[in-house]
Amino acid sequence: MFYYSKSTKGFYTEDIHGDNMPSDVVEITVEQHQNLMAGQAIGKEITPDKNGNPVLTDPVVTQDVLDFKESQKSAMEKLTALGLTPDEIEAVLGIKS
Repeated sequence: MFYYSKSTKGFYTEDIHGDNMPSDVVEITVEQHQNLMAGQAIGKEITPDKNGNPVLTDPVVTQDVLDFKESQKSAMEKLTALGLTPDEIEAVLGIKS
């Protein structure tokens, strides 16, 4: 069995943590834990629902992320206008396709 804590947003097991688990842990199955880990591996976030149970959610996109993407797009457009190839642009910006 696995346990999930809303307060720490972490997973626990009795084998590893014994009685040293937060007071708000909820029990989840091995299958639930595997599904949550698989979802996280493809970009989902694990967040607690109103009852403290872990659920998969889409990541929150902040204004900082949107601003960064816009500035990166602008830089790519400017470098393309200068005649750089896509590979050269990736090298300059330190990105990979």
